[in-house]
Amino acid sequence: MLQRIISGVVALAIVLPVLLMGGVDGAKVLVGAVLLVVMHEFGAVASPQRPRSAAIVMSVVGLSIYGVLSWGQQPELVGVVMVLGTAVLLTWAMFAHEDPKEAALCGAVTALSVPYIAAALAFIGLVRGFGSDELGLSWVLYVLVATWATDTGAYCSGRFLGRKKLLVRISPKKTWAGVWGGVAVAVAVSVGWSMQWSIMPLGHAAVLGGVLAISGVVGDLVESMFKRARGIKDSGGIMPGHGGLFDRVDSLLFTMPVAWAYAVIFGLV
Repeated sequence: MLQRIISGVVALAIVLPVLLMGGVDGAKVLVGAVLLVVMHEFGAVASPQRPRSAAIVMSVVGLSIYGVLSWGQQPELVGVVMVLGTAVLLTWAMFAHEDPKEAALCGAVTALSVPYIAAALAFIGLVRGFGSDELGLSWVLYVLVATWATDTGAYCSGRFLGRKKLLVRISPKKTWAGVWGGVAVAVAVSVGWSMQWSIMPLGHAAVLGGVLAISGVVGDLVESMFKRARGIKDSGGIMPGHGGLFDRVDSLLFTMPVAWAYAVIFGLV
């Protein structure tokens, strides 16, 4: 527990100053660095036989997609870079693996996951760019806090009340009690945040809090699915007590795009 707390404090000491003082571009650069680490950690999942070369190829493709989405001025470039990047990943997988089955599996995993991870992380910068600097900061912090509050609520309620398992074949420890506990905490945090910072009406805050909680749980399960398929417990060890950095941002891959879409569709920004 002490390791988890220390790792969390160190991470916040790095992230918060950038989000508070770095503006939109500072947030985008920070997320780009996170993407590099995530691609390195995901190398062993994508290709146990060639983890280093997988990490290099995925990093190049992932950063290219992320850069176009974050700073590109021509929308058509997004599709071009994604298609070419996918072609690079599939070509690498074919030549890097002698077993056709492993090549096909690796190609499928990387072609699906790398564009998605890069694009999903880009939504952090998009949310940070909502409206004024103060509004964007309030929104990105809100999504971060709601996402991590879901984890805390799910952990506590699952530990003390959890009996019925959620999806044993993917994550044996997750329970339905944990899910609903996480939803309750996320809704409470969401409403409280909106009362304090007035970023949206309270009705929307309650609904979005619940939607973010469910999205975060699904995001966590999806990463667990990939790790379990490869027999891997943690994606890395960069954060003692937590595992890898990918283990900390997996939920954000779902919650940030969902928050952006909800805010834009309902005209909240």
